[in-house]
Amino acid sequence: MSNDSVYLWHILECIRRIEHHVADGRDAFFASDTLQDATFLATQTQLDG
Repeated sequence: MSNDSVYLWHILECIRRIEHHVADGRDAFFASDTLQDATFLATQTQLDG
């Protein structure tokens, strides 16, 4: 895989994780510190990548 392919795969994986974390809706997301932390971490990881 080229560097671009690896980078794009990483972005897609982070997006998939974020979608998983927010799948139960806004209220469930904001009611759970764990979901918020996990989503923040996935977003931060994506931006650092």
